[in-house]
Amino acid sequence: MKAKLRLLVVVALVAATVLTVVSGAKADTVRTLTGTLPDGATWKAEVPPNWNGTLLLYSHGYRFPGANPAVDVGDPLTGGFLLANGFALAGSSYAHTGWALQEGIGDQLGVLDEFRAQVGRPTTTIAWGHSLGGIMTAGLVQAAPERFDGALPMCGVLAGGVGTWNLTLDVLFAFKVLLGGGAPLDIVRITDPVTNAQLASQILATARSTPQGRARLGLVAALGDSPGWTDPTKPEPAPDDFATRLANQIGSIGLEHRRGLRAPALAFHRPRGGPGALRRGRSRPARRPADPEPGAADQRRPGRRPVPQRPRLLQR
Repeated sequence: MKAKLRLLVVVALVAATVLTVVSGAKADTVRTLTGTLPDGATWKAEVPPNWNGTLLLYSHGYRFPGANPAVDVGDPLTGGFLLANGFALAGSSYAHTGWALQEGIGDQLGVLDEFRAQVGRPTTTIAWGHSLGGIMTAGLVQAAPERFDGALPMCGVLAGGVGTWNLTLDVLFAFKVLLGGGAPLDIVRITDPVTNAQLASQILATARSTPQGRARLGLVAALGDSPGWTDPTKPEPAPDDFATRLANQIGSIGLEHRRGLRAPALAFHRPRGGPGALRRGRSRPARRPADPEPGAADQRRPGRRPVPQRPRLLQR
């Protein structure tokens, strides 16, 4: 192994870049297969010459509308290591972007069929994936347990679609009520996700500029269970370093990868199937109950202001 590493360093120096060398060597030694499934999803598989019989079926994470290529690994360095050690890789694009669970599971199973037909039957098949791909991984081993020997869902959204999106809606509702100031911010039945996301970003920026706004953002982030340490490349803040922990929590609100705290991004993108619709199980936001008679809330709770009603996402 040490000799191989020394050789790689020498070749990299000669070629001036490691990536160029790896891609060139890979093209000469790894068999790459691609294709299109009946529903339009594309797929990709890579088989090293020293294949050990194990196939790793990768499920990628959530994608916004736009480019949707097939991928078979989360990053090129991991892919290079796995291929060099004899593992075959495969994965699809899914037929659609967004919350693609329904078609994605079928597409991934279709990749297994293509691999078996064109390469052969693996001795071991392991499902793995990140984020949306993590819940996809869990779904695959539930839908077709006989086809897998193991699974590795990473950051897998394993609360399920309804639980995950209800948490998202909780956070967005708090964000709107605490910080919206009457702004026309939509949290369900979104018809213009781009404009809505821009408005959310403006509200977020304004709130960050004041102590009161930061305090409310901290509450929103805590409601979504955002931790005070979000970057593993930096030291963990001290337990009593409240300023840094709060800043980390607030920063996570604008990051796409934070489950339930995607106000400026994912949560304001309308999944296919209608505004606010959930992909899995044709779930949808429930119709809000009719408002009570004027003063009814005050009669039930003397001296209390009516509490804003939060829309609910229900499984139909």
